[in-house]
Amino acid sequence: MNVFENTEIASNYDSYYSTEFGAKVDDLEKKLIQDLLSDVPHRNMLELGCGTGHWTKYFAEHGYTITAIDISDAMLTIAKTKQIANTQFIKANSCQLPFSNHSFSLIVSITMLEFVENIELTIQEMFRVLKPHGTLILGCLNEDSVLGQTKHQS
Repeated sequence: MNVFENTEIASNYDSYYSTEFGAKVDDLEKKLIQDLLSDVPHRNMLELGCGTGHWTKYFAEHGYTITAIDISDAMLTIAKTKQIANTQFIKANSCQLPFSNHSFSLIVSITMLEFVENIELTIQEMFRVLKPHGTLILGCLNEDSVLGQTKHQS
């Protein structure tokens, strides 16, 4: 079961970033991601596990054109309400991406891998759709983190 199909969890997902701690973590994460992206010339990205569009909005505000996927209807519904520019939202399973080989020069996935059922297959799919010499950026949670604990709810 995908815990993020729970409408209540999806609705409250962004509230973490409104807390003092969440805002500090968000600021640090964004600085780190910006550093990682500073040398990447690609402006067209695939975002795997876009959730409510928190990171999608950040990427769009920094000039990226985004294909954002998530498996959760509840999360995608919230993301779409944010009306994020230059973004196409698609419901898809990361274990079976609906794209041709070598479709993207840049793939970013933040806090998704720890929630997929088959990490190995997901990573294989990432490399299948990544162009040769492309850039892959992964952000993963510690299982004991606040969001990591969400996986064990329900």
